[in-house]
Amino acid sequence: MGLNKSNGLNFGSNEDNGGGGGGGDRYQKVDYIESGGAAWCLLDVKPDDTLKIRIKFKMKAAGGGSFIGTTNFRFFCVSFSTTYLDYGGEGSNRISASFVTSNSTIYNVELGNLYMKDLDTDTVIVQGTPVSFSELSGKLKLFSNVDYGSVYSIQIEKGGETVKDYIAVLDTKTNIYGLYDKVTETFVPSAGDADFTGGNE
Repeated sequence: MGLNKSNGLNFGSNEDNGGGGGGGDRYQKVDYIESGGAAWCLLDVKPDDTLKIRIKFKMKAAGGGSFIGTTNFRFFCVSFSTTYLDYGGEGSNRISASFVTSNSTIYNVELGNLYMKDLDTDTVIVQGTPVSFSELSGKLKLFSNVDYGSVYSIQIEKGGETVKDYIAVLDTKTNIYGLYDKVTETFVPSAGDADFTGGNE
């Protein structure tokens, strides 16, 4: 079952049209989804030492909690003073830099073993010594009650393959915003106490 597109803006599976095979328009692409602190979602990937994440985002609150993390540890933590990456466990293999300084700036970064890179300028922000560890048990989640804002896109690589390719969408059937994974053709709404908001710049 392929991903059906309509004018590059709206798309959905064949089931959205009763399985008739035509292009669906249930999920409408938008620029971003946003959490106000109570909305979050699972990214459905268990970290290992091959993990690489590309994320385009804007912070609304940056309290140094867990912008991306698991139930077991904080992974990518953002504050307007110091942003850090714990690669392999909370407080483990930590690298940090002061580059997220505004709640109005869109940042586009790559997080890997063991570095943070600015994708807009193609420059390494900070780099450490690569580490080795086995797959962790907890799955990655997006947003916490102290680290939240807007997300435009997320791509996740593991073992050298793209396992998730999330874009921001509106489910026009339920009027709920969420992420749509183009790899698995799966819609991911908020699992928190509030829905995501979203829209276009």
